[in-house]
Amino acid sequence: SVSTNVYLDTQLAPNSTNQHAVQAVNAEGASGLISESVLSTTSPLSTVTLDSVVVGQGQLQVMWSMEDYQYNDANYIFDIYMDGEYLITRYGTSHVVNNLDSDQDYCFYVIPRIFLTVDGVQEEFSSNQSNEILELQE
Repeated sequence: SVSTNVYLDTQLAPNSTNQHAVQAVNAEGASGLISESVLSTTSPLSTVTLDSVVVGQGQLQVMWSMEDYQYNDANYIFDIYMDGEYLITRYGTSHVVNNLDSDQDYCFYVIPRIFLTVDGVQEEFSSNQSNEILELQE
């Protein structure tokens, strides 16, 4: 009879190519031959899209979306930039920017980041920079 064993390696970097082989070891510690290795590639990080900037009284609501808000059970966080300068980091899919000058134009983009464990070490990864939206004040 043939049995199937599965090994799930959950500590790999996104969008990386990895090589795996197996070797059987019996109860006495004697090892068999090493199998031929196989190559695999992990999934890339999700990409973010800046969907809209909604105008309010002295404020703007920045909204973005992603296909998947998690990678390997970890949640993305989002760095929000206004006029090319880092503004704030947030979870979720929107942020309200208050106390804005109604006579000024503002440009926004978002960069998603995620912390993943790779080979036992916590590492930070960034996805794409979103598209930019220029909100023109009238």
